[in-house]
Order: sequence, then structure tokens, then C-alpha cells
Amino acid sequence: MVRRKHIAAVAVIALFVAGVASGATYAVTAGAAGAKACVTSSGVLELLKGNGTCPAGSSPAVLGAQGPAGPAGTTILSGKVPPGIGQGVAGDYYIDTATHFLYGPALRVCSPYPCRTLWGKGISLVGPPGPASTSPAGGTAYQATSFANMPSGNTTVIDTLPLSTAGYYSVTATVSVHHEGNDSTDWSCSLLGAEPNGQSQNYTESDASLQGDGVASELTIPVVAGVEVVAGEKLEVSCIEFQAKKGDDAGATILATMMSSIAGAFNP
Repeated sequence: MVRRKHIAAVAVIALFVAGVASGATYAVTAGAAGAKACVTSSGVLELLKGNGTCPAGSSPAVLGAQGPAGPAGTTILSGKVPPGIGQGVAGDYYIDTATHFLYGPALRVCSPYPCRTLWGKGISLVGPPGPASTSPAGGTAYQATSFANMPSGNTTVIDTLPLSTAGYYSVTATVSVHHEGNDSTDWSCSLLGAEPNGQSQNYTESDASLQGDGVASELTIPVVAGVEVVAGEKLEVSCIEFQAKKGDDAGATILATMMSSIAGAFNP
């Protein structure tokens, strides 16, 4: 029984391939001439036996007559002007790419003569304008500037910028550091986010080294990131100076430009 199921499956595949190639259907006939397979009374397909005959209880299945041709298909035409009466056939559609209007389905009429294609009024494929942006052109910019002394080996918050509106911001922080003495010193500055719920985000950081010139040396450290903030979050620029000298300090300016708001998406 298992073997017969496998044979039936092969027969179905063979019949399908032959049918697709010829466009024909299959029917049960009384004769075995031209038979591709056999079919039982319950409709199960089987392969012919080695001698070309059908197994007991089945009859030959052969190619039947080819069916009639199907109706002509329709298509979607396009152009930079409205469709004309000499274009297309019944059922066609037309897109005017200049005005973004869709016409159709076309109707072909021949009374009175000559024949012509009627396309109808057409409908616009362009929807109504969307709502205005919640941010002005170029985005709303916020800025803060501050200075701080730099104790050696301790993290110091140089500048803070509170943001009342949740959204996506492009942030550029510029840190100007000052070092006394002849030795070199290393700096590490981070852009942080202090959320109202007490959580903290470390968005990015920049490292730099500064070689003293015996009097005073200065260096600018950029800290740049695209961030997503919650309402009431504070952006912070925090720096550490290793081998700090008395009188070393740093100043920072934070510029945050809103790219898009997230109204109601975040709550403190």
C-alpha cells in the first residue's frame, strides 16, 4: 500500500508536467493507446505496468482534447499625457505619470463607428497633504555653556542641558580643556543622559592627550552623537583628566537640535 502511494505521487507529477507543456486535460478512456498512467475507480493514479497494461482495478488515463483558448488579457499602460481613444483594449488601465491619475477599466465601443476606447474621468493616486511637522524647519535648537575645575582622576560634570520635550536630537558638544605644566595629560569626555527616573545613558565618549608647554596648553575635544531622549532628560558632558595640575579647567558647550518629537511616547 505504501509503494502504491509513492507510485501515485510520481504519476501526478508526470501528468502535471505533460499537461502544462501541452495545455491539455486528462480523461479516462476504454483503450490503452497513448495512455500515460492508469486511474482507479476511486480516482487514484497509477503508473503502467512493465508490459504497458494497467494494474487490476484501474483503467488507462490518456490526454484528452485541448481546451479552448482563454480570453485575451488586459494590461496597465502609462504615459505623460492622458490616454487617447485609440489606445488600449477593453479592461485596460492607464496611469498618467505627469498628473498621477489612474484611468480605467477602459470600455471599447464601436457605435457609432469608428471604434474607440473610453477611459472615464480618472482618479488621483496622490492622497491629501499630511499634517504639519511638529518641529520647525531645521529643528529647534537648545544650547548650554559652563566651566569647571578638573581634580585629578575624578569625573567632573562640565555642562548640563535639560530637555523638556521627548524626541530625537542631533547633539554636538565642544569641550575646551586647559592644562598647566610641562608634562602630558590624558582626557576622557562622555556625553551622558540623566533621565527623570534616575536611569543614566552613556551616548558616546571621546579621548584626547594634551602635552604641556611649560605655561598653559589648550585643546578642543568634540563629542558628537544622535540621541533619543525622554521628556525631562538632562544631557551632560562629563570629563576625567588624569595627571591634572592645579589650575587645570575645562569648558563645554552643548548644542542639541531636535530632529523630530515623540509626543506622548515617553513619560517621566
